[in-house]
Amino acid sequence: MKIAQIILSALIALIGCSSVAKPKVANTKPTVVEQTDALTDIRKKYANYEQINLKVQKTTYLEVLDKTKVSPQAIYVTNQGEIRVDTEEVPKSITILANKKAIVIDEADPEFGGPVRVLVSKNPTLKQSQAFLTVLFGKGELSKFYSVSRKDASTYDLKAVDKNLSAQKVQIIVNAEQLQISKIIYWDELNNKITLEMLTTAFLKERNPKLFQYKIPKDAEVTEI
Repeated sequence: MKIAQIILSALIALIGCSSVAKPKVANTKPTVVEQTDALTDIRKKYANYEQINLKVQKTTYLEVLDKTKVSPQAIYVTNQGEIRVDTEEVPKSITILANKKAIVIDEADPEFGGPVRVLVSKNPTLKQSQAFLTVLFGKGELSKFYSVSRKDASTYDLKAVDKNLSAQKVQIIVNAEQLQISKIIYWDELNNKITLEMLTTAFLKERNPKLFQYKIPKDAEVTEI
């Protein structure tokens, strides 16, 4: 099962200067984030929409195997804290986080057949793992989950203030002119580096509730944890 996708589970610090007459030591302290900076404005913008649909290129660097995997995904996030992630690969995998539970559906391989495999989790810490993307996209108070420092005009470093969060270290790259997140980089519990590059972002005024519902087939192989 692609359990790692449940914990999408989803995110980011130095400037300096010099002088000719009297050299100055480079300032290595991260810039303090102001309440009116780009990231704050982006979160306010995202929070105004019922649903955000993204086409994403996900790149995963597996540290243990020293291998990189690239896969296209569709991600849907609502202002109610719901998340759905669809892989564009075959066989397709769907992850839905909603109603205080997670469902991961692995469709049968068209070449080898077999049943649809469904994993249902009612993990009580699910709300914490959802914070990864939903908080970034404007739901709740960011400072309750992450401390933020600015590396440069478009890059933010986030460090988790809660040890229960699946993504402890996150980096966000933004487009300040368009007020959009361009890229999210984070490291999972196994120190694998995951990069989500936003190819397209659509802002919707209405939520599609059907996206976060799934009727399990009668012949599916179901596992509950």
